[in-house]
Amino acid sequence: MDLYEAIDRRSSVRDFKDEAVPREVIERIIGAAYKAPTNDHFRDWHFIVVTDKAVMRKVLEGIPKNLTVKDVDKMTFISDPVQKESYQYAVPKQYSMLMNAAAVIIPLMKKKVDILHPAGLSHLNCFASVWCSIENLWLAATAEGYGCNLRIPLGDEEQKAREAAGFPEEYMIPCFIGIGIPSEEAIRTKQLAPDMEKQLHWQKFRNTGGKNMEAIENLVTRRSIRKFRSDMVPKEVIEKIIEAGTYAPTGMNRQSPIIIAVTNKELRDRLSAQNAKIMGADIDPFYNAPVVLIVLANKAMPTYIYDGSLVMGNLMNAAHAYGISSCWIHRAKEEFESEEGRELLRSLGIEGDYEGIGHCILGYADSEQPSASPRKENYAFWIE
Repeated sequence: MDLYEAIDRRSSVRDFKDEAVPREVIERIIGAAYKAPTNDHFRDWHFIVVTDKAVMRKVLEGIPKNLTVKDVDKMTFISDPVQKESYQYAVPKQYSMLMNAAAVIIPLMKKKVDILHPAGLSHLNCFASVWCSIENLWLAATAEGYGCNLRIPLGDEEQKAREAAGFPEEYMIPCFIGIGIPSEEAIRTKQLAPDMEKQLHWQKFRNTGGKNMEAIENLVTRRSIRKFRSDMVPKEVIEKIIEAGTYAPTGMNRQSPIIIAVTNKELRDRLSAQNAKIMGADIDPFYNAPVVLIVLANKAMPTYIYDGSLVMGNLMNAAHAYGISSCWIHRAKEEFESEEGRELLRSLGIEGDYEGIGHCILGYADSEQPSASPRKENYAFWIE
């Protein structure tokens, strides 16, 4: 099982078959835990493995045994139906999911600092490190075909376990871990899927003040970039940007524009050379950007120039929202009045009287984002 499959398959298991986990497998899994990153390189964690049910019963003595769904109803922090459903399943099994596991693994870490009252964030490094080891352990168990669950000790649960397992006062338990072979009845609880478009941010955070603020911020912080790295923009991102372009308003919703996406370097360079010739300069007018989105519009529609211009605006604003830099490059009109431009349209099966509106070049900036120029006076006039 590769890493991504193990990550995808890992989930809390609270019902197990009555089968042991071989000692050598447990040792291999805990060995993986010791491969986790650590703040001080000592990896001075200890792991107690309990397989004897009599000892397990004593170790887990402090965990409530009679929790019910009604206890979930008292939890005021639950705000989502999927979250509530998960808790309704998990809470009543807090004791049984450990007691019925083939083994209970107890990680131990030294109390080097006061975890509950740290002097600073760096004082929590040791705590973060042991949790990295727990994640390694869990993924290793999943890769071996086993399931795990965990409970963070509350109240006197740690002290009860200390008395039963005999570990020194200088150590603390970050969690109890149950491990075993999942039973056929084991339920994989639903998960709240992240919204990658909203939660993944490129270059800077863009989600302050709610949706309205996010949209306005995107509009006022977009800048034209004229120096690009050669790194290609992922195709799925380009597709999202193009999709946004297709939702630009058009006259009577006739949707007169079309978009030609060019990522082929040979064609991109040919277009650049033609654009430079029209410009009368020996430069790359596309500023090394690897992606060129050409917007054309059907001249049969009276609003074609405005339609195409709105598409260009949508493309650039969408690119900015995805952390991709852009710039509007002109001379598309002259390019597609030429025989070479017309031949390109014919090769794509595009018929009709189309005029080039502009090139929206895309890529990753190879320069700092410029500051906005001051807005001119008397930009807006009011009639009240």
